Amino acid sequence: MLESVVGCRPYGTLLHLTPGQNGTKQLLTQYGDRLVCVRDRYDAPRKMRFKTVELIVAERAWEPPPPRVAAGTMVGVRVGFAEVAMRDQVKQAGGKWNPSRKVWELRYDQVGAWLHTRDTSGPYQVGAALRSGGSAQTGKPYSRGESI
Repeated sequence: MLESVVGCRPYGTLLHLTPGQNGTKQLLTQYGDRLVCVRDRYDAPRKMRFKTVELIVAERAWEPPPPRVAAGTMVGVRVGFAEVAMRDQVKQAGGKWNPSRKVWELRYDQVGAWLHTRDTSGPYQVGAALRSGGSAQTGKPYSRGESI
């Protein structure tokens, strides 16, 4: 049975329970604090339902890695011509228009949470520039002394 569950069959998950919810009490008693969640997975072709549990099996100290982009790094942000409100937000955050790159440039720590909700597909992929710490258009890093 384990081979059929672990195999390449397409399973759907319709139920995801956290410890303490109805349907997890017996498993919570059995596994205690090690229980992370309980899922019901369904195999429609075989008309089978599988109850699975996610358990903590080991714990150890961990130090998170440093941020991929330093807070003061200059990044390029593409704002569409019709996105007047977005452009005003970039200006308020200290952004400057770079006509040669055709992007707004500002410090990464000023970009704000709205950047992560934007559609960054297209020729100016903001996410790639932020990961590399460079220009959204060229992907090349800005020098620290470069003015914006």
